[in-house]
Amino acid sequence: MSGKIIQRLKRLVALSFAASFLLSAPSLAQTRDVIEVSYYKIKGGHKAEWLALYKKNHLPILQDHQKAGLIQSMEIYEIAFHQTEPPWDYQVVMRMKNWAAFDEMGKRDDDVKKQLYSNREQFDKEENRRWELTERHWDEVIRPVKLD
Repeated sequence: MSGKIIQRLKRLVALSFAASFLLSAPSLAQTRDVIEVSYYKIKGGHKAEWLALYKKNHLPILQDHQKAGLIQSMEIYEIAFHQTEPPWDYQVVMRMKNWAAFDEMGKRDDDVKKQLYSNREQFDKEENRRWELTERHWDEVIRPVKLD
């Protein structure tokens, strides 16, 4: 397995444990928004190709989760002005309604892919290419800080 796949698997396991822990406390699991910020650093000269593959293959999966009510909002950002070498090129911010929704997204991913992509071999090839173009990737689950 490639390092990126292993990294993603480790992330999924860690997030599953976190979700399982929070699901054991129903009031937290059912009432708290979950905000995930994903960062992508793309190999030089390949941002347009990466974004086209993201929009073609990954975005429809996220949009399906949004239609199912699991993702409340989703935005993608890029840096407008490079003042210094940034650690990321694209930032994706998603707000899920709670930890149960976050967990459900992982459970339904394969079914959504089967529904959306009849040619799974082509999908896998293009997703592998997107990850080849990704120099660095990491996810952060963040929470708001009360200032009063």
